Amino acid sequence: MQHQEPELSFNLIFVFFFVLRENPIENRFEIYPFEHSLRENMGCAGSSQTKSEGAAKKKIRKPRAWKHPQPITKSQLIQLREEFWDTAPHYGGRQEIWDALRAAAEADPTLAQAIVESAGIVVHNADMTVCFDETGARYELPKYVLSEPKNLIPYT
Repeated sequence: MQHQEPELSFNLIFVFFFVLRENPIENRFEIYPFEHSLRENMGCAGSSQTKSEGAAKKKIRKPRAWKHPQPITKSQLIQLREEFWDTAPHYGGRQEIWDALRAAAEADPTLAQAIVESAGIVVHNADMTVCFDETGARYELPKYVLSEPKNLIPYT
């Protein structure tokens, strides 16, 4: 009688979450993948997390050097930023989160870190270009509200 190795099988379970968000400008709904990590709520009943394993918070940094498509003046950059902050809440999310993101975007990285943590904002990208609130709403910030371009025209 010949000995047979037991057959190994693996079951993989993939769970996908999507967020349905209204785009009021184009008068339609859009589907976005929900990218918020749920790792801090997963694990065995008897397991515990160390501080390094817990809700890992990304340390905020300014975006890498970038270039605007055409050179712009400081006043044009300020105007772009104002237009963004005036229209951003219309893309969804909560006003108080947008206000916190604006305060963080205009602050130095250390203060920005404190602002997003106190507002319950999950920073997906360390440069704050993609963030989520506690309900999973996605907030996207363009680089021009976070830092100045390399090709900024100085005042003359």
